[in-house]
Amino acid sequence: MNTLYESPVIRITLEPTTPVIIFTWLSASATLSVEAYKKEMEQVADLQIVYHTHKPLVDIRDFRFVITPPIQEWVDQHILEKFMKAGIHKVAYVASNDAFTQVSVEQTMSEAYGSTVKAQYFKDYDQARDWLLAK
Repeated sequence: MNTLYESPVIRITLEPTTPVIIFTWLSASATLSVEAYKKEMEQVADLQIVYHTHKPLVDIRDFRFVITPPIQEWVDQHILEKFMKAGIHKVAYVASNDAFTQVSVEQTMSEAYGSTVKAQYFKDYDQARDWLLAK
């Protein structure tokens, strides 16, 4: 894996042989403030735009930040809109182990721009990757 960015709460890598960009949220995400979360999401958006030909796989198994409705709306308007404009129409998620976190992510993806992206949730990393790479 080629690491593009790493912080205490997220690691962003590229697979060396496939067009997959992986966003791995870490358990330290439980300590995020709203502003810190927004900053990390801006980093996610910036890298996804640079690597727009790569398909996003978001590993939220250890994600612990609950995205409240106002933040869901912010993500939709500031992040998912950028994804859409960059041509990202498909995102695979490795589902969270935390039910509240999982629901908040799914609700975010059902906002206006998020609803235009085909999002699929998997319990298994390999299944998520296979779905993402399928034609």
